[in-house]
Amino acid sequence: MMKRLGFNDKWIKLIKACMESATVSVLVNGSLTEEFKPKRRLRQGNPLAPFLFIIVVEGLSGMVREVKKANLLSGVEVSNERVQVELLQFADDTIFFCKLSYANVLAIKAILRCASVRA
Repeated sequence: MMKRLGFNDKWIKLIKACMESATVSVLVNGSLTEEFKPKRRLRQGNPLAPFLFIIVVEGLSGMVREVKKANLLSGVEVSNERVQVELLQFADDTIFFCKLSYANVLAIKAILRCASVRA
């Protein structure tokens, strides 16, 4: 996803190296265990987390814009101005809004699958 957003290969490699080089140990009854590599690469409190979240959110909203532009997803109209809304994001929450249809469900499913493969 970072490549599609225009990130240079050098930046992508640096971020991957930061995430893959992390090791942790656990405090058990006052004693530290041996260090190990976490299976999930991003931990709570990781200083990269907010920046990576912004990158993923930008990629997700871009995919929603593209699917909307191709008329594969129809949002809902809100307010007297009839503004179309498909996606709302705040902090670490994401909400999809769409008309009730099987086509919209398939579109959102495709977006989420694509996002999880590229993230």
